[in-house]
Amino acid sequence: MSNLPTSWARCSLGDLIENIEAGLNVKCEERPPEKGERGLVKISAVTWGRFDESQSKTLPSDAMPGISKKINQGDLLFSRANTLELVGASVIVHDIKKELYLSDKVLRLVISDGMKSWVNYALKTQAMRKAIGEASSGNQLSMRNISQDKLKALELPIAPLAEQRRITDKLDTTLARVDALNDRLARITPLLKRFRQSVLAAATSGRLTEEWRARRDELELSAWHRTNLRSCIKSMKGGASPKVEDYSSSGTLALNKGDIKPYGYLNSKKNKKFLPKSFVESNSTKIINPGTLVVTLRDLSSKADFLGLI
Repeated sequence: MSNLPTSWARCSLGDLIENIEAGLNVKCEERPPEKGERGLVKISAVTWGRFDESQSKTLPSDAMPGISKKINQGDLLFSRANTLELVGASVIVHDIKKELYLSDKVLRLVISDGMKSWVNYALKTQAMRKAIGEASSGNQLSMRNISQDKLKALELPIAPLAEQRRITDKLDTTLARVDALNDRLARITPLLKRFRQSVLAAATSGRLTEEWRARRDELELSAWHRTNLRSCIKSMKGGASPKVEDYSSSGTLALNKGDIKPYGYLNSKKNKKFLPKSFVESNSTKIINPGTLVVTLRDLSSKADFLGLI
């Protein structure tokens, strides 16, 4: 946030916030509320740039949340707790049909309407995301939390009001197009998945090459046959099971269950985990060499990080 235009200024978020309103910590049914029911918003409702009212859970019928905790159109919501990557996510509620209330992890920032959109966009910038991460506390690998005092102390750039409106209007238009493209891509992904499955099924059943075989029937081709996976495996090894305290900030890259996707290997740059030399040396047989076939032996809800190796 250096080298600001001369007409711009810096100020703390606390100078712009009229009030911070926290929500409830109530045991709920883990499903979105239906018509006539009230719900509590989850942190995932404010995580991905747009308010998602489906990310909510149902309050008990006898719960008395209070009208002051109700989420309304136009509210600026802020996630005070989440992973390091997602803590401090913010959204403006543009559309809401369900009767939802603030949770203890989702705050409402009461800011003047003229500044609300600017603050929401400013909180999403790389500089502010870095500042929020540094101001948050908690376990590096799990839940982080930012206090209200640390939140108020965050500094952000402020443009003159007329320039703010021009910038936020342009961002509204541009990012709406980006959201529309993302929605289209989301619809395409299942189609691509089904196409991949169809191609794989055709390839491994012989249908993909049946025309080729018909044209080359004069050749003596080996007949297809079925076998079981066991007969194809020369050796199989289980992976290591490091604890949270075994990880380090550098060292040998650890392959975790989340890195294995249905159609390929994905190593997230944001969520890399490393193991120190001492751990690697004591688990040298678990090292993955090029060409190794890696399969998940547990589903993604499992707490085990490492995979079975073939």
